[in-house]
Amino acid sequence: LDQWLVSQADGLEGTQASQVVKLFVWLTNVSEFTGVKTTSFIEAAVAWLMRVGALPGGSLSAEDLVVVLWAMKELTPLGLSQQTELAKVALRRIRREGGTENFSLSRLVQASEVLMACSHVLVEGDKELVDAVSTSLAQAMSRGCSPKILTQIVAVWDQAALLSRAPVLCETLASPGLSEAVAAQALAMTEDKKMSTAALGDVLCTVAASSFGLTEAFQSRRGALNAALAQRADSKSPGLAAALQSLQGEAPQKTAKPGHGKVSNAAASNDGSMPTAFLTSPVELAERLTSLCKKKAPDEEVSAAVERLLDTLPELSADETISVLREIITASQRRMGRTPVLIDLVEALGDLVVAHAEELSTLQLTAALNWFAVAGLPYHLLFETVLVAVTRRHRAHGISWGQVVGVLEAFAAVRLNIAELGILYEHLRQPPELARLPAMALVRFLSAAARLDLLDEPADVREIVDRVLAETTPERPLPLASCIALVQSLHISGTIISDRQLRHILSWLSAIPMRDMNPQQLALLRQYGLSLLAAPDEQTRGSLLRLPIETQRFFSSILRHKAQNPLPLVSDTTRRFRAEVVEALRSEAAAVQDLELGPGGFVDLQVGDACWLLDGPEAFFRPFSSSLRHTPQERRRAWLLGQLICDDKARRSVADFFPGAAAWPLIPGGLLRLSWLDW
Repeated sequence: LDQWLVSQADGLEGTQASQVVKLFVWLTNVSEFTGVKTTSFIEAAVAWLMRVGALPGGSLSAEDLVVVLWAMKELTPLGLSQQTELAKVALRRIRREGGTENFSLSRLVQASEVLMACSHVLVEGDKELVDAVSTSLAQAMSRGCSPKILTQIVAVWDQAALLSRAPVLCETLASPGLSEAVAAQALAMTEDKKMSTAALGDVLCTVAASSFGLTEAFQSRRGALNAALAQRADSKSPGLAAALQSLQGEAPQKTAKPGHGKVSNAAASNDGSMPTAFLTSPVELAERLTSLCKKKAPDEEVSAAVERLLDTLPELSADETISVLREIITASQRRMGRTPVLIDLVEALGDLVVAHAEELSTLQLTAALNWFAVAGLPYHLLFETVLVAVTRRHRAHGISWGQVVGVLEAFAAVRLNIAELGILYEHLRQPPELARLPAMALVRFLSAAARLDLLDEPADVREIVDRVLAETTPERPLPLASCIALVQSLHISGTIISDRQLRHILSWLSAIPMRDMNPQQLALLRQYGLSLLAAPDEQTRGSLLRLPIETQRFFSSILRHKAQNPLPLVSDTTRRFRAEVVEALRSEAAAVQDLELGPGGFVDLQVGDACWLLDGPEAFFRPFSSSLRHTPQERRRAWLLGQLICDDKARRSVADFFPGAAAWPLIPGGLLRLSWLDW
């Protein structure tokens, strides 16, 4: 990407518009998994759009602008909130050019997401555009819509109910066109006997729990939905039973809190926002705080806004709590480390989520869980409460595989291991459930289960790998990030797969240029290759030698690549602990030195004839207790290092692919571990 930017003329002068659009689309597909840094590209693209692409008569069509705005929303942490001028110019151009009636359904969904992301710049004059998108969306839905797309549409437009700063969006939600289309599709899917139980249950529960469930269009069809659902042969299944119960119950009532309306212009500050002292409702105070964070206001001003918001948090409703939590974490994630009061606020919002757990939908609970995981905050009370609620609802009426995988990934992200996670794993581990998962979901499930140490038997891993490989071919491989996640799962679980499976996976990886891999991916492949070469049994140790010569050269070149393994991120606690150990040993005149093993990594400390790993908190599962549990990654790291410094046969096997291994020292005292708590 950097090379492409360098090869273009200044300001992307002369660059084809189609190239810019294609790059935006490609980056949304890969950046989340490969860690591509898109800042330089986006800065150049924004300047080009403001000069050429987005202006009237510019080189991009209205549909291209929708694609670009949607991609930019996905690629930047703050969405389109920092691209105010571009959003205004692009929306004005899309409104004038029109043509939304010719957009595909998926493009109209993207256009809807763009409108939500641009809510901060929408004015009364944009009502024409909002109406055009919603009308075209309703017409496209009437021609056919999948359950997944319908659920996505409901989730996107349900945000309009929370965007009080954009009344044109709220008015559209209240208008009959879109709500009629959603209600009609929900009824058609219910009457379709071929519709799967799981898909229909997700749709009905999502619509009933959203703002669409309060519309007249949906209320007028509750009786028909109820009757159609009762006539289905699968109406007694857990998922549909829950949907039937929600349809038979009273319609939920949402009331606005006092103080949530518009404020007078006289009280507004110079930048158009309300000063904190004039705000009374927690929603308004939260909007003010997110504005301060996005503008990089001084810590003193942010802290004052946090303290004011903390005083009013008890006034938040359940739905408002989720909305405020999302906004606060999105806006303040990058400055939590230097403004600790923000962490106090997020944990207080977590307490409110716990208090409202029974009122919140499963979708809202798992969303809160994922936001805490994204922020790196392992708030045990919230995670445990959500897990208990999700597990109970799963037993009562079932939950989707996406929600199960999402919960497992959130726990894995913060290394929080609780016994109840095994219930969700065992549920999704059943063959009928595995059969429902697409290949990418199987990889995500296996990766999360491996990181949480939930995999019971190597046979489980091999079965999931077989299912993944059955859905792929050499011509249609998994994306690089999914391949790496699959290899990581095999490595940290210590699972040995068959030569056939290994050849299938490595044939994809060996075809990918090493320049396309980031340092973390290279390091993982090195670790996996070394673990095969250092295996205790001859059969496994020779597995790479039985692969095609091209694959052998690929692994050898990875081990010999000049790029060093990236240093793992460690906490301040770990740094202090290791410094204290080294200082104490030096005062005792002991022989202390570091030991690096090239692509195999490094040992924290060598003292005489023994090597030590000095483990800080990040080496263990949470919650920490007197009996600490190493993560699978750390257990595997210790095993591999032990093989490389103690087993001469393993080193000779490694030397076939990496000759430098022959010079590594043999350590007779072996590898020992010391935790910061023991110290």
